[in-house]
Amino acid sequence: MLWGLVAILIMFWVLGNVMAYTAGGLLHLLVVAAVIISIIRLLGIGGRRGGPFG
Repeated sequence: MLWGLVAILIMFWVLGNVMAYTAGGLLHLLVVAAVIISIIRLLGIGGRRGGPFG
């Protein structure tokens, strides 16, 4: 589910760059948040046991 959210945020970020600079700032913030969440999940920080895919 998290990877789906990351994919959606990246898609919105690309659309924001292609269209105009209207909501680009917000989309860049969302993509930065998605990258930070992904790194935290990959490193296993957050309390749940398991690797990046479990």
